[in-house]
Amino acid sequence: MESRFILNDPVFGLDVGFYVFRLPFTSALSVGVCDRALIVTLIAVVWIHVADRAIETWRGLPNVAPGVRAQLLTLLGPAGRRAGRLEHG
Repeated sequence: MESRFILNDPVFGLDVGFYVFRLPFTSALSVGVCDRALIVTLIAVVWIHVADRAIETWRGLPNVAPGVRAQLLTLLGPAGRRAGRLEHG
């Protein structure tokens, strides 16, 4: 059952109850799905580059090709931003 307000949004014509009850839930759900997709993509990219020998270890230190490093940092950027937002409130 959906709670309804008497007032409708003048721009989209939606009941205000949508913004109070449904929108926060769908926003939180979509953020969780995006986070999981980003993590799965990052794991897959690392696995593919290790299999392709673009990421190697020498004396315990990783040797990463410059293009691979740029790709990994691009994938890690949103994850770091998200972690910072969670940490600071």
